Amino acid sequence: MSINALDTHRAVKALREVGFDENQAEIMVDTVNKSINENVVTKTDLEVDRRDVQAEAKTEFDKVKDEIRYVQAEAKTEFDKVRAEIRDVRTELDNVKDKIEQFEIRMENKMEAREQRTINRLGGLMIALAGLVVAAVKIL
Repeated sequence: MSINALDTHRAVKALREVGFDENQAEIMVDTVNKSINENVVTKTDLEVDRRDVQAEAKTEFDKVKDEIRYVQAEAKTEFDKVRAEIRDVRTELDNVKDKIEQFEIRMENKMEAREQRTINRLGGLMIALAGLVVAAVKIL
C-alpha cells in the first residue's frame, strides 16, 4: 500500500511559483515523493515487524524454557545419584557398625571364657596347693 506523505499538488504549485516549469516541478516532486515513500513506515509495516519480533521472542523464550527443563532434569538425575550414593554409604556404615557390634560381642564372650578358664585353673591350683599344704603338714 502506497501513501503520500507529501501534498504533491501543493508542492508542484509552489515550485511553479518560483520559476520551475510544469514538467520540471512534477519530476522533482515525483522524485522527492518516491524517496519519502520508500522510507516511510506504515502501521501495517510496524504491525508486521511487531508480529515478527513477538514470534522470534516466543521461539527464543521456548528455547530457553526447554534448556531450563533440560538443566532441571540433569540436576534431578545428579541429585538422585547423590541420594543413592548417600543411601549406599549409610547402608555400608550400618553394616560396619553391625560388624563392630558383633566383634565386640565375640571379644566379650572370649574374654569371659578366658576369665572362666583362668578362674578354673586358679581353683585347680588352689586345690593342688591346699593338697600340698595338707601333705606338708602331715609330713611334718
